[in-house]
Amino acid sequence: MVVRDRGYWAGRALRLPSPGSRPKLSPVNTTVENINPSRVKINAEVGAEDIASQLDRAARELGRELKLPGFRKGKVPAQLVIQRVGRDAVFEQALRESLPQW
Repeated sequence: MVVRDRGYWAGRALRLPSPGSRPKLSPVNTTVENINPSRVKINAEVGAEDIASQLDRAARELGRELKLPGFRKGKVPAQLVIQRVGRDAVFEQALRESLPQW
């Protein structure tokens, strides 16, 4: 898709990623256990490489919003984001973003 704008980019084509350009994730293995007639337990197994790629992606996206001393806004490396924000918070963000795709 090509988008044209009137500001600084006037006359220049800006390429946007197509909606289907998200990385393909491997299938998730799921099992369903009946606990009682009205409750079930769902177990899901996701590949380690998928988790790592989504974790890195979430850290980069959070890094675009952070402002840390020594870095321009939006230029914070993913590893520093994980250190500052915490791996659990980045993991939760990655899970929220990736869950619909799995």
